[in-house]
Amino acid sequence: MIKQSTGNQPLKKILWITLLLLGGYWILETLIHMIFFSGNYSSRQLDPTTFLMRFLYAFMHPDPHEFYMRLLISIIILGCGAYLYRFIRQELSNQEHSALYDALTNIPNRKLLIDKIESTLKLSRRKSQPFALFHINPARMTEINNTLDYESGDKLIQLISKRLQDTFRATDTLARLESDEFILLLPETGLENINAVVEKIKAAFAAPFALANSTIGVELAIGIAVYPQHGEETNVLLQHASKAMHLAKNNKQMMQVYSTQQDSGDMENLALFQELRHAIIQGELILTYQPKINIRTSKVVGLEALVRWQHPTKGSISPQDFVPIVERTGLIHQMTEWVINASMHQSYIWQQQKLPINVSINLSAGNLLNKRLPSILIQATTHHKISPQNITLELTENIIMKNPIESLETLKQLKKRNFTISIDDYGTGYSSLAYLKNVPADELKIDKTFISHLVEDTKDEQIVRSVIELAHSLNMKVVAEGVETKEILERLKQLGCDIAQGYYFSKPMSVEKCTEWLRESLHFRE
Repeated sequence: MIKQSTGNQPLKKILWITLLLLGGYWILETLIHMIFFSGNYSSRQLDPTTFLMRFLYAFMHPDPHEFYMRLLISIIILGCGAYLYRFIRQELSNQEHSALYDALTNIPNRKLLIDKIESTLKLSRRKSQPFALFHINPARMTEINNTLDYESGDKLIQLISKRLQDTFRATDTLARLESDEFILLLPETGLENINAVVEKIKAAFAAPFALANSTIGVELAIGIAVYPQHGEETNVLLQHASKAMHLAKNNKQMMQVYSTQQDSGDMENLALFQELRHAIIQGELILTYQPKINIRTSKVVGLEALVRWQHPTKGSISPQDFVPIVERTGLIHQMTEWVINASMHQSYIWQQQKLPINVSINLSAGNLLNKRLPSILIQATTHHKISPQNITLELTENIIMKNPIESLETLKQLKKRNFTISIDDYGTGYSSLAYLKNVPADELKIDKTFISHLVEDTKDEQIVRSVIELAHSLNMKVVAEGVETKEILERLKQLGCDIAQGYYFSKPMSVEKCTEWLRESLHFRE
């Protein structure tokens, strides 16, 4: 963020420059007197009070020598003053530009955008004309930033901005809201013109960008709100365009026009959020457990805890339906804390039943940004008398990439506390060796999309082989998810995979069934 200068700074600069000019006048006059009139110039005349009196006297009783000397000094001072005046004007102009334009792209920022929307709104009301707001968000910018570097990411933002500017009219306004979000203001553009505009954007972004000796294709998610159909106030229109953009992004679509149905969906999500908060308090959430099996020994090496919501009227609700809600609303911290304590309590019970087992707990991006997470985990292990070595913390690679600096710092703290760190769903995100070497991970889980067709697809087999070799070179164990057949298990064994997880062994089980399964298994111990 650019730090804006305060309003009184230009005035302070003018005051200081004025004082410097007066001081300069005094110093110059003194020096000239000392050089040219040294014979009759005393040290007492260096006194500023004497200087001021002599200055006034000179104008009342002009002397030829004094006149020419003061003329010379005045010319010098006026020249300096003119230069400083130009400097001040340029400085004020730069400050005004910085306050209204984005530093990276040199296009309007949010402040100037709001002013332009307000002006367009007034004109549209007077002339009964529509206008459109396009909320534009390039996909995968976080991954690109972290895979390449932030300098390349900034360069890409500049290129995207330039391409958008070149695509539209001089009367249109493109503004940058924040890191990778843009707003396009299109005067005199109604619902009937939207498809043509979108096609123009689509054509403009068909060609990839040349960046860092490579080419990068950029996909856009665009949310659209049109005056007056979707709102008659600036904030309302911006909010509706943003809603439409996020919907397009979630549905992996290029474009989404705002509709009142989105508000209905928001109300449904709000109701679900309130019910979920109640469910956590009332104990409607339950944990199921899926075994992790050592491929070489066929022994159970761990259980992954999976949260489920047993709604009293709607029945079982899938995590895909409620986890995104808790992540957006901040309830994720409360739910994760519940999962931590519930799974560790159950781990203690199994320990007392002579069934010691490692338990895996899934973390979200919001969890890693919670500075209290390490202390919450330590307190839970202490309370439930569980060693941190018996707890595995699973997180996806995309979670790390969203906030790499903060995430890595948290993971390093957890690693120092002897928790096991596992990277889940590896290969589904924008995988990067650069980040992987810096993550203090003990385990790498290959996503099931590469495992399901491992036997018949040679490309999948090569990918899995490469990941296993890579992980082993970094001293990580490898877990294969989605193992459903004996043939897949045998192939993984040939490739040197360490651990398998999937329906071939067991579906996620309730606590009761999992306990019985552990007791009946001949290989629950290593």
